[in-house]
Amino acid sequence: MSMDEYLGICCKEVCNRIGRGNEVKNNFKKRLSVEEFSSVQIDS
Repeated sequence: MSMDEYLGICCKEVCNRIGRGNEVKNNFKKRLSVEEFSSVQIDS
């Protein structure tokens, strides 16, 4: 395995982890907005 191949694999791994991290953040935001929405309904 050449250094370029090794770095390519490392970059893919990092990109996959960042991608998963963004998915988790987006899911968290969706849950938060749903909770905010339901709490507004309860107040009104």
